[in-house]
Amino acid sequence: MWNAFWTKVVDGDLAGARLYIHSSRRHQFPSQKGASYFQETAPQMAFCRLNPTALPLAPGQVAYHVRCQRGGQTAETLVILGLDSDGVWRFTSL
Repeated sequence: MWNAFWTKVVDGDLAGARLYIHSSRRHQFPSQKGASYFQETAPQMAFCRLNPTALPLAPGQVAYHVRCQRGGQTAETLVILGLDSDGVWRFTSL
């Protein structure tokens, strides 16, 4: 899901990328930062890896730890997924 989302962004298919965003958040994508921000950020995501172990936050909500390493630098964050009304897990926070 992570790779598919960022591949859509790299390809400029923001409508396709939007399908990976939780329905309650789609109106915020690509956000105030704009589409160009996501397209500039997408190639950097190739250096990021998600920990495969989900951290339960609440019923229908999990977080994954993300670690990005490049050029001797490391950045870490969490991405949050929520179970959408159609039963599919989607990003609620990137």
